[in-house]
Amino acid sequence: MKKIFAVTQVQNGADIIESLCRYYCSFCDGFIVTNNFSTDNTQTILDSLIKEGLPVYLTNIYNKPREQFVFAVNKYQADIVLPADADEFLICAGGGSPRPVLESLDEKIEYHIPCRNFTCPKDLNDNSIFYPSYTNKYSKFSYYKTAISRFLLINKSAVPDPGRHYFMYINYEPEIKKIKTLYYNHYPIRNLNQFLLKIIIGWAGYLTYPYHDGSIHYNETWQWKSFYDEIKKYGTISHEKLEKYCTYSGDSLDESENELFEMPFDTSFCADKIKLKYTNYSADSSNERFLQMLTTQLEYHLRGMPSWRPDMERREAGERLGQANATINNLNLSIERMNSFKAKKLLEKIKKIFKFFTS
Repeated sequence: MKKIFAVTQVQNGADIIESLCRYYCSFCDGFIVTNNFSTDNTQTILDSLIKEGLPVYLTNIYNKPREQFVFAVNKYQADIVLPADADEFLICAGGGSPRPVLESLDEKIEYHIPCRNFTCPKDLNDNSIFYPSYTNKYSKFSYYKTAISRFLLINKSAVPDPGRHYFMYINYEPEIKKIKTLYYNHYPIRNLNQFLLKIIIGWAGYLTYPYHDGSIHYNETWQWKSFYDEIKKYGTISHEKLEKYCTYSGDSLDESENELFEMPFDTSFCADKIKLKYTNYSADSSNERFLQMLTTQLEYHLRGMPSWRPDMERREAGERLGQANATINNLNLSIERMNSFKAKKLLEKIKKIFKFFTS
């Protein structure tokens, strides 16, 4: 029997990390998780799952996917390693456990697994329900994630691309097969505040990177800046647009979304293993929590801007970001004084932050 491990890196995934861990632990021998400086309840949930006895293992291997894979092989003797973003669930196309398909894979072949993007659910109201059970609408996309074997990783020195969509080799080209019996279900947008946080922090982070002038094409697809500009313009995003953004694939946010299909998530093989205990959907998407997380992470990016950047680049970035320390301090004071009746003003506070992150 092959030993199968999944690996992931998560940041602020308190609404989905328990569903993810319980699901992968239902058919894998272990799940290796790197918590990338989350400021929500992610770490507490991970600690609870480990204390409960699930084979979840924490590492501090940040943004180094090959090292994560090698760690799974060397530390836990994994024969197959499954890369999974914190919002991706591997499923069997015909239903049931993915494990029999994974057991049958040839170690000398690089397998590409197709992905499906699922739409954003409107309400998350039962904390015991497995997250993917909330939505069954998806669109088909032409991108893949790759499962990797010990043989290819170690013997053939496979190196993953940043998104783990394929692997690169020196003086070796394995046979590549596209699997039709497995899929990755991808849940890119889970609620409004998660989407706002991801885009605001994501784009602000890119603006502070060395040799970055804020242009559209840098280390990330055009959509990040397009999303950011639209959020900045309107201050929020409607649920209808959240659904659309889960399914686009064109060159403009104005283009029509892809055709939607329906497919319930089959949990028949693991239903007794995926009931949630530590997730609080309403708390994880609350406006107060959102502002606290936004403040903390903006401050992290600003203070982490490298001092060795050329003067011109620092000046350009500073014009956009330099004033934000005062803004963050003011925002922290506002959070301390915040009462529930002030919640209606949160969007106005968010809009004030946007003006410090123009490009």
